[in-house]
Amino acid sequence: MTDCPKKPSKPDPDAPPSAPWRIAILLVFFFLLLFFAYTFVWHLEFFRRICREDGIVENIQFAGFLGAAIVAAWLSVRLWARRDYLVAIPYTLFTLGCFFIAGEEICWGQRALDYDTPQGLKEMNAQKEASVHNIKEVQKKLYHFCAIIGVYAGLTAALRLLPRFKKNRLFRYYSVHPVCVFYFAPAFAYGIFRMHYGPYWRAFKRVFGRYAKRLSALQEPVELGIALGFFLIAMIALLMSKAEDQTGVDRPSAQD
Repeated sequence: MTDCPKKPSKPDPDAPPSAPWRIAILLVFFFLLLFFAYTFVWHLEFFRRICREDGIVENIQFAGFLGAAIVAAWLSVRLWARRDYLVAIPYTLFTLGCFFIAGEEICWGQRALDYDTPQGLKEMNAQKEASVHNIKEVQKKLYHFCAIIGVYAGLTAALRLLPRFKKNRLFRYYSVHPVCVFYFAPAFAYGIFRMHYGPYWRAFKRVFGRYAKRLSALQEPVELGIALGFFLIAMIALLMSKAEDQTGVDRPSAQD
């Protein structure tokens, strides 16, 4: 009696990323964390050089946000095509947000195209550039954004570990994968500290001394973490969408 051939197993829509990629994602994060910590403490001039305007860190940020926008746009087209509106709408907004942030990172091409900043914007902008995020009042709100994105990433990643939420298809699209949450942890810590360090500044300065004056330089690595985190969110969601096409899992139909 011969055994019946086994049917090939279908990929789990919640599987992406695979185990090797999860390890790689974690290794990249901890490498970057150690690299920036080491250069910040012992090679400050090198740290400032790579984190300056138009430096390598800012260029990688731009690539990360732009990459996230492109991948999210690709995903959004797929979702709209199959009328999966509950997922398509937030990812379309996510696409637009990433495109906007990418444009802000390069000041909408001002340095490359060499055009002048409008006078009204120049008066409000801390760096006299054609960007919104460098407007003095907006800069203060960026710390809140960092803290909020950190809280959202940590909370949704934790809930995703629970079976009730892990099995919820929409929640998997709306949440941050647990392996990606580390990329948003520095944003949370930096945002909370910059929002509340004022009353404790003297004590902090006594403890950390000369390092206290370097804190503003940490914003670029924090933004890099957000850029890479956004790219990973978009990529994992795209892989989930492709896995759904292969498995035929339940989702809103064209008639809904």
